[in-house]
Amino acid sequence: MSLQAMLAPIVADIYDRLSDPDESLETKEDGDTKSAEPTSVGSSSKPELTQNTPVFDQKTDKVVPQQRREFPEEIKQHIQFLFRSLSTYNNIMHQVAEYGVGLSDVMSLTDWILPRIANWLKHPLKPVYSFLWVARMPFVPEVAGHSNDYFMYVVLSLDMQGRQDMVGLYFSKRSEDLWPKLTQDLQARGVKDILITCSNEPAGHEEALRKAYPQTHILSSLMLQLRYSLYAVRSWDKKAVAADLSELYSVTKVKQANQLWHSFKAEWEDRYPALVESWERDWSRLMAPLSYPAVIWERVNRFAALQSLQRNMMEFFEHDAPYPKLTEVCKAVYLSYRRVASKEVSSYGRQISGKKPAGYYTYGPGFSTQVDNWAALSEELIRLFGDRAKVPDDTVIKPVHEFKITT
Repeated sequence: MSLQAMLAPIVADIYDRLSDPDESLETKEDGDTKSAEPTSVGSSSKPELTQNTPVFDQKTDKVVPQQRREFPEEIKQHIQFLFRSLSTYNNIMHQVAEYGVGLSDVMSLTDWILPRIANWLKHPLKPVYSFLWVARMPFVPEVAGHSNDYFMYVVLSLDMQGRQDMVGLYFSKRSEDLWPKLTQDLQARGVKDILITCSNEPAGHEEALRKAYPQTHILSSLMLQLRYSLYAVRSWDKKAVAADLSELYSVTKVKQANQLWHSFKAEWEDRYPALVESWERDWSRLMAPLSYPAVIWERVNRFAALQSLQRNMMEFFEHDAPYPKLTEVCKAVYLSYRRVASKEVSSYGRQISGKKPAGYYTYGPGFSTQVDNWAALSEELIRLFGDRAKVPDDTVIKPVHEFKITT
């Protein structure tokens, strides 16, 4: 089935919800769409989400929009306040439970964010990135009517000025089907070169990636591999397994890594043979970054923004699942992203509250901080990649949009 055919149901679902007169968006006489929410952060016009936006790679059942019940204006405002504060659906329903607000009501009242998500999924990207991480999430949010046999991918980036961002969200049943569409999407959005691409995918995606970006260096990430592997470990063993595997972060030679791996294998192979097999299958690719300077090895394997994003996503998925449709999963992922983007995140994962006045949240184009030790990393990239790493990052950065939460 073609991408267009697979994406059509989810596009139709979004547009049905956006154009429903009983939903939270009003349609003007001239055909433009605007948010009826008091201080909208969404697009002022109907989102240009087309069937060429490669987000979903599977058939999604079309769900007829539910009729929204009417609630007092102060209740609507309170729900909007909680939603704009990046609360989970479960938390919102708990705080307004006395008014009989259900899950479908909260979803309907928060659909004003759909235009912003649609625009975010297709916004133009920068021409050159120093790093791109394609991370297959180790968890799959439960969706009603689906067997959860799909994978969810997030794409994070580090630009040529050391700023980190999340630039893509994809769903696919098979990883081999994802990569051609992902690279097509990146090219369509303006990406011309990627110095280093990191992933936790098994071997086989290099062909599609090299066809689109023949000069990129493709590396496997210990961090992505470790975090994905831990979801196959029993809860009482996770701490010990993580501690043993984390020792690989400190190695500087392949010989040291091999010694640590043999010790790990002797300890855990009987209990987790599939985990050991997956690591041994990808071992040479996981060790390849050791041939790079230490500052690059560290950046490949330590990306605090991804860890913070995963923690926030898990909070939404654990409290709100099952979701009635994949559209709501998109909303949860986007809110998780905005949680990370609204705070400063250091390279060690410590979140530092911003200095904005109480009641303000920052919705900008990225995670808003430069990674630690960017000067040293930039020097090594220039030494390794030459003029490709000297390309001026002259992409215009849109101003950060701020809105005040009103009750």
